[in-house]
Amino acid sequence: DLGRANADENNVDDIARARPNQAVVDYVLSVADRWLGEFDIDGFRLDVPNEVPFWFWKLFNARCKSLKPDCYLVGELWGNAGRWISPDCFDATMNYKYFRDPVMDFFGKGAIGAAAFDQRLGPGRFEYPPQSVAVMMNLIDSHDTIRFLTSTRDVRRLMLAAMFSMSYVGMPTIWYGDEVGMLGGKDPDCRRPFEWRFEGDPRKVALREFYGTITRFRRDHEVMRRGEFTTLAAEGSAYAFARTLGQEVVVAVFNAGPAPATLLLAGESIRALLPVAAPTIARVVVGPDSFPRAAAGPLATGGAVDLGGETVQISLPGLSAVWLQN
Repeated sequence: DLGRANADENNVDDIARARPNQAVVDYVLSVADRWLGEFDIDGFRLDVPNEVPFWFWKLFNARCKSLKPDCYLVGELWGNAGRWISPDCFDATMNYKYFRDPVMDFFGKGAIGAAAFDQRLGPGRFEYPPQSVAVMMNLIDSHDTIRFLTSTRDVRRLMLAAMFSMSYVGMPTIWYGDEVGMLGGKDPDCRRPFEWRFEGDPRKVALREFYGTITRFRRDHEVMRRGEFTTLAAEGSAYAFARTLGQEVVVAVFNAGPAPATLLLAGESIRALLPVAAPTIARVVVGPDSFPRAAAGPLATGGAVDLGGETVQISLPGLSAVWLQN
């Protein structure tokens, strides 16, 4: 029984100390052999890995990477996973602490302001290796959590969280059904069957189309996946940041509060992120008009904003957001 081999099991590096059941070790490693070698899967999500001796995951990693060097190993760890994130253990973790929890508190509950939100996100970018930060499993919902929409009862808040996940650093993860506004309480209610008849509800169809728009944009623009992240402003309920790659910039601005909000962004700060010759006229990729009950004004989808001025004024209705791409 690997889970009871040693009272200090999660600090054991010497296999001999833990007296493992070699037959169990060999069997689990053979599972990796089969799925990676025979079926060429992309990787494994590893449930409660902290309940298995740490040394075992080093063996598992070595076996998996020998079969498929780019296979993805992600551990279900709810806190800081610093000791687990390394080339010889896991590539990433389910990012509850540095993504899901602050996203719920800011976008979902409105329990914290933008400055606190930015502070809680920061350690997730700085405490792990950059190659792991880039592939962190950023989730809004999972099989273990009350669904976001059940907690908030406002589809605009879910849309804000989804739009943020598609523009933030890491790997956005959609728990099936969120894209059509499924509800669900505590496990097992959050694991309801998918609502296959969602097409009969125009609101669910519209939400799915919104998810399609933001996921396609992320897929089609490398800056959203690999661009440098820079916080531009965090005031009240309004939060703005930039993703930059080469001559391309995407500025994302969010208003997580119910009242309108205005941010004045320093054009100099945005220009400093780009080469001198980079264009500064940005089109509105997704505007406030994508959100229910939000008037678009000058930020209507398809419009344009000059990011090159001394100041860039962004005014958003309550519970809405905008993406600007040069």
